[in-house]
Amino acid sequence: MRQNLLLPCLAIACTLSQPAFSEEGEWYAGVQYTMLEAELAFAGNNVNADLDVANIIVGQRFNEFFAVEGLMGIGLNDDAIASTQFNTFDFELDYIVGLTAVAYVPFIEYGAFYGKLGPALAEYDDSANFDSDALGVYFAFGLDITYNDKIHLTFDYVQYPDGKYEDANIDIETDGYNFGANYQF
Repeated sequence: MRQNLLLPCLAIACTLSQPAFSEEGEWYAGVQYTMLEAELAFAGNNVNADLDVANIIVGQRFNEFFAVEGLMGIGLNDDAIASTQFNTFDFELDYIVGLTAVAYVPFIEYGAFYGKLGPALAEYDDSANFDSDALGVYFAFGLDITYNDKIHLTFDYVQYPDGKYEDANIDIETDGYNFGANYQF
């Protein structure tokens, strides 16, 4: 249901946008809200958890085609997981940190498609006091819309690194949608 917000947000952003691309060597910082879905697989069962994440982004744009970006995020909520294998427990994302290369493909005067790829570390936690670290590949692809010469709006699909609870033999796969804004310095 939350994914149905993507198209209206894109339409509004395109309507309000003004043409402008980043200058070479500019730094930017931003915030993102992530609607994340985690799938936990164990003993032949799959259950889903809906999680919300707040991210801070810091990056440097080298030209209109390439940037490097750091990510730090924290989970905003937990979700109750009910299963026949385990008792009901709360599951959450504690934090994620990562570093990505960002490639842009301008397609109109005020917009660009982009892809992000790089290493990331995510930590998951639950009310049963099991921790799971997920070290692996973080990737995203989406749309960057220039609102004005300083503010860029971003919308993307994101895949966090896969994790595993070693003690409980539970696999974790996460993906979701980011909505954000960056400020160019």
